[in-house]
Amino acid sequence: MYKFIFTLIVFFFLGCANDKKKKFEAKTSNKDTIYEKLWLCYPTIENLDECIEYYISPLTDTIYNQIKVFTNGTLDTLKSEFYDINIFKTEKSNVYRANITLHSRFDTLKINQKNQRTFKILYIEFDGKYSIGSKVSKTSNFIEFEYINTKDNHLTGVLVDDVFRDTIIQNESQLNYGKTRILVDTRNSTDNLFISNRNFLKEKIIK
Repeated sequence: MYKFIFTLIVFFFLGCANDKKKKFEAKTSNKDTIYEKLWLCYPTIENLDECIEYYISPLTDTIYNQIKVFTNGTLDTLKSEFYDINIFKTEKSNVYRANITLHSRFDTLKINQKNQRTFKILYIEFDGKYSIGSKVSKTSNFIEFEYINTKDNHLTGVLVDDVFRDTIIQNESQLNYGKTRILVDTRNSTDNLFISNRNFLKEKIIK
């Protein structure tokens, strides 16, 4: 697979904030860097067990992605950041249905006037040419969508979750902002194009 131009990626991060799937043909440049996904688990100083998914390449920086935290052997979703994904073949040729649930500290967030969320997935489709699709939910941490891949059922993309909450701190009303960014790949070896947006993932880069 090949990289899409950087400006197109930025456009999708800043836009596409609706519930319709949008597709744009992308230009290509050089071949992508291949990353291998690897989970590592270890105890923490808080007596918790933590498992972290890393994207590793000998050619560039390592990126940490999903995090699972266990308390006494039980997964604590409110302290973790990870996704569950299911993919199904549809009756339409080369079309697959995927549903994704994002788990984070906002799992129990109730959407109302004081709590707002925009949960989005950007993903790659292939039908002879590469394009980007998107799907948005403003009501929950769950998204279901269909995508095209004439090669196989592989899905690659990124989850973008932005949460805004009105809070009271020292008797003053303040807007609290929280964000979650997680790469999505159904293969252990990947050339996920969204990694090319270094500013987007700068907090997850391990130098």
